[in-house]
Amino acid sequence: MFVSVVMAVYNGENFIQEAINSILSQSYEYYELIIINDASTDDTSKILDEITDPRVKIIHLSSNHGAAQALNIGIEHANGEWIAIHDADDISVPNRLETQIAHLSKRPELIAIGSWIKCIPGDNQVLENELQYFEMGRNCITTDSDIASILYHGCPLTHGSVMFSRNAYVTAGKYDANLKIAYDYDLWTRLITLGRIENVPEVLYYYRRYNESLSNKNMHETVKELFYSFSKYVRNTIYKYREDYPKFVVAGSKIGCELFVEQSKSSLEIPLMIYKKERSYLPQLKSWFKRGELDGVILLDSAVHKHGLIRSLKRYGMELNRNIFEFYSGGL
Repeated sequence: MFVSVVMAVYNGENFIQEAINSILSQSYEYYELIIINDASTDDTSKILDEITDPRVKIIHLSSNHGAAQALNIGIEHANGEWIAIHDADDISVPNRLETQIAHLSKRPELIAIGSWIKCIPGDNQVLENELQYFEMGRNCITTDSDIASILYHGCPLTHGSVMFSRNAYVTAGKYDANLKIAYDYDLWTRLITLGRIENVPEVLYYYRRYNESLSNKNMHETVKELFYSFSKYVRNTIYKYREDYPKFVVAGSKIGCELFVEQSKSSLEIPLMIYKKERSYLPQLKSWFKRGELDGVILLDSAVHKHGLIRSLKRYGMELNRNIFEFYSGGL
């Protein structure tokens, strides 16, 4: 099975060589490495131009396209039936490709596979306990049902650890080039509707974490994209046979609720936002739900009495990940 490892890079001079070396040291032999230089302005181009290994294909873009479109361009040039993503500042362990291919051979129904990770610091501002906390969150996720369920809460997969079927990627519609940050989560929500996705329960990928990553620096934009993709996922899975828009109440902070309403308007109808005195709305929610005028409630991180609300909503007959959703909102 031939694999195309695809890596997009923008101003990655600090770690790009280490990332490349980790792929060129793979125990698996049948692969190519495609690197898309997304108009870097540092010494990335110079580093890439010095590579002579015939397994490596370099694509220099004359203008910056963003990571999602750069990856789409790279995959267009790929020869493999399986695409292994690799971030330009991370490290794959030597047996990553071999282990993932072996797992796929045993599970032919899979269309994508990730792995557990080890977090490493990208700068001195990242604390060890933060790295361990992120690891713990990702390394408890293995099965397809785990992944499908957690996609209703946030992103369960580490982008650079994932290998996916090229055919499934094309069928799903490729990366959405309009998204600048959460393009990976968006793709997973579409791929999971086509087939099974699992994680190899083994650390095959070293993921570099930064205090000033793009998602951390612009949390508002990150959450905006996540809300957009999450609302599509709910509509296209649980309510895919509905002709009308599912009706949901959203609870959380005022800014979080307003942002969710804006980003979900092409997928869901939100007749009510709740951002204070949440429990006082329970009789109204119960009445709407019993009369079939409400499909459920979306609780953002910022919902004050979230756990109490969930207990009450369950008593009304609502179910988690069908009528009740707890979704990540980055503190908004």
